[in-house]
Amino acid sequence: MTQQAFDQIAERLNEAIAVATGEADPASWHKADDIDEKAIRNYHLLTASRIIYHIRNF
Repeated sequence: MTQQAFDQIAERLNEAIAVATGEADPASWHKADDIDEKAIRNYHLLTASRIIYHIRNF
């Protein structure tokens, strides 16, 4: 690993720690819209238990 790559990773890690401890605000925040889970299951022809299996084993 080059020194430049290491420095970039260290900088991002310090930013993540600052956000996690409340010292800094995240650069952006994304909130998903309400998800129609039944429509997704119907589209993919999955039962509720089968979609849970896929989520857990993703």
